[in-house]
Amino acid sequence: MCAAVIEACRAIGTKLLFVLGHTWFYPRFGFVPAAPFGFSFRRETGPAFMLMPLAGRAPRLPGGPVIYHPAFAEV
Repeated sequence: MCAAVIEACRAIGTKLLFVLGHTWFYPRFGFVPAAPFGFSFRRETGPAFMLMPLAGRAPRLPGGPVIYHPAFAEV
């Protein structure tokens, strides 16, 4: 399922994905820690907050806090 979601995001032109999850699971799909790129989520800068560039390399962005869509608050 994770691979299908990644491919669907790539197909619609998404450049960068973020996930907060298990460090033993998500790296197999290409996710890497987000902190070295300057991103954080709710003060989470540890290895569980990861990103995955979908366009080859991570785009040059200024970093900063990542805010999830409010719909995720209900999950």
